[in-house]
Amino acid sequence: MVLRPIDASARPWRTAGRGALLLASVLLGIARGASPAPAQCPITGSQIEGPYYIAGSPETNDLALPGDGPLLTLGGRVLDTDCQPIPFCWIDVWHTDTNGAYDNSGVTYTYRGHFFTDADGEWVLHTIEPGLYPGRTRHIHVKVEGDNTPLLTTQLYFPGEPLNASDSFYDPELEVTVLSEAPNGDRVATFDFALTSTCTAPTVAQDPSPLAVVAGDAAQFTIVATGSATLGYQWRREGLDLADGPGVSGSATSALLLSAVDVADTGDYDCVIANSCGSATSAAADLVVGSGSGLFVRSDCNADGGTDVADPIANLTYLFAAGAAPPCLDACDANDDGSLDVADAVYALLHLFGGAATPAPPFPGCGIDPTADAVNCGDFPPCP
Repeated sequence: MVLRPIDASARPWRTAGRGALLLASVLLGIARGASPAPAQCPITGSQIEGPYYIAGSPETNDLALPGDGPLLTLGGRVLDTDCQPIPFCWIDVWHTDTNGAYDNSGVTYTYRGHFFTDADGEWVLHTIEPGLYPGRTRHIHVKVEGDNTPLLTTQLYFPGEPLNASDSFYDPELEVTVLSEAPNGDRVATFDFALTSTCTAPTVAQDPSPLAVVAGDAAQFTIVATGSATLGYQWRREGLDLADGPGVSGSATSALLLSAVDVADTGDYDCVIANSCGSATSAAADLVVGSGSGLFVRSDCNADGGTDVADPIANLTYLFAAGAAPPCLDACDANDDGSLDVADAVYALLHLFGGAATPAPPFPGCGIDPTADAVNCGDFPPCP
């Protein structure tokens, strides 16, 4: 937990020591497990702050002093209205001593302190049961606030108090639940706060776009996401987390940069976005790293900027009539099988005159070879 543990060795007046605290923790855990979580949690009612609140209390969940007793261990959770935990909430507590007096010095902060819930929204306080302030029943003042909640100011009450009925501020909905009471009067009690959370889980507003780049060039994926609180990003390749290192930067940001990519970087890239309210995963974007050295158009074997019958003729002339090598062999590999042969000319002719399959990408516009093979492209003037 985020809360600092109570150090019994530093407080020898605690005869119960860690054993009592462990028992209290067990009882609080049993109480939570024994009650099925409701579908909705009503918002905890607010109450007046009262005249004795002092800001700037020390960060501690341990308010008991030497010789104090009976002791009170009070714990619970901070939840939203869907009964989901709200992590890392700030809780500020103040109450009277056993004689019903507040420490208003602003120096010692006796029976005053603030602390934070843990990642599961859980909290625990070690203190005493306050005395009776004139005109009031026994109560503890509390402020609770999360990163995405309104500030709750309220008071907690104790069951069975004679003055509950006559206290105009008393609210039975704000009673703690007593789980156990030791022979010496030490008690363990619990209370769950429920707040309205304005936290929204991330949503992907714009997925990363597929990329096709030439080996040796840089590739950058970007994502746009919305959501409250701080958003965290984790880019992945083929479902595995990426980390910054040689050739990789921005793996935990909204923009992933891969420098000097090669064919081994080909794959699906996505991004997981998370905050304290949930997470979302983008659609995968395909990265294709071309094995060739430049841009071309598939099936434009003679590199004249168009695909027509002259292209399969250029292919066949090169293969069988000792013609000049085409400027871009990749462009002649019409069926993209990684080799240049008569099948490419047949494929191109069937496309032109037989309504057969369309040439593989890049077609009909300029692009790179999306497949890794030994057929490369040296020069293709029609493409910039």
